[in-house]
Amino acid sequence: MRRPRGFDDAGRAGRREQGPGEQGRSEQGRSESDPGENGTGTALRSRAEPGPPAQTDAREETDGADPGAVASGGRDPGESSPGEGESGGTGGRAGRGRRWGREPSVRSALRAARRERRRLERREVRRFTRRTRHRRALLLGVAGAVAAVVAASILVTVSPLMAVRTIEVSGTHRLSASQVEHAVAGQLGRPLALVDRTAVRRDLGRIRMIRSYSLVSEPPSTLKIRIVERVPVAAVKTSGGYAVVDAAGVTIETSRAKPKAYPVVSSAVGSPGFASAASVLQALPASTAKKVATVSASGDADVSFTLRGSTAKVVWGDSSSSALKAVILTRLLAAVPHASLYDVSSPRDVVTR
Repeated sequence: MRRPRGFDDAGRAGRREQGPGEQGRSEQGRSESDPGENGTGTALRSRAEPGPPAQTDAREETDGADPGAVASGGRDPGESSPGEGESGGTGGRAGRGRRWGREPSVRSALRAARRERRRLERREVRRFTRRTRHRRALLLGVAGAVAAVVAASILVTVSPLMAVRTIEVSGTHRLSASQVEHAVAGQLGRPLALVDRTAVRRDLGRIRMIRSYSLVSEPPSTLKIRIVERVPVAAVKTSGGYAVVDAAGVTIETSRAKPKAYPVVSSAVGSPGFASAASVLQALPASTAKKVATVSASGDADVSFTLRGSTAKVVWGDSSSSALKAVILTRLLAAVPHASLYDVSSPRDVVTR
């Protein structure tokens, strides 16, 4: 196909450079510069080839024009078309909008990156300080427990709410509980933790019937005393009459007349004979011990005693195997009640007469 006049590569490039408004003005310039041209031919050429002739004529018109006018598309440098201003302004704003739209996204990405970095740093710090934090928590727990114990101790020792207001006595038979309470009345009003145990021992030690005792503090205000009384086992003759003593020789009571409930030991208190006699009497059952009238022992190996209401004598020997000897003697007294001699010094070879 034959190219139209003036339609070449330069014209094509010029058309690309020109906007819609410039093309219109080029068409107007062409019509003004060629007044003598046939109108019919122009119309036909315009309808057949609307684009290229306009571009070619515009280029031809601008060949001899001022370079500034050529650059502006045949207009004065200060002249601007409505289409160009609007398109140029819209394009500028669109470019700026695209640039401004990118900037917030970049800032958001930077902020997100900083937050992620801080999160990772905190996680690493927690990981590397886990043992230290555990040790600190343990130390704080121990310190708290110690502080709680100290506070509780101060509360118990100082607070009047924990003072002794009641004394309970148990374990007394021959001894009255009121006597014990009166002896330790000095502890009333004192905190349970500050009860003077030395003073209690001194006060209760004055009561001969008490063999031993135990103290129990029962919060908030009760002091319990459990008494173990001394058990009388025999009577010994004294210058003023008789003294009832326990196995340790402690005098429980005294009387001028001979006590009927206890056997009389001929050995002096504190001697080996008395200790052997007391050991034998403690080994006897209560029913058999009541039948013993007198006990004699010069040493540990020759203990003997007589029975009440008869002239029968019991040869015990030493204090070894006392439990077995007591059982054998009890059976012999039941089997042979009228014998005059019961020899149990050798438990495997008993002699009665």
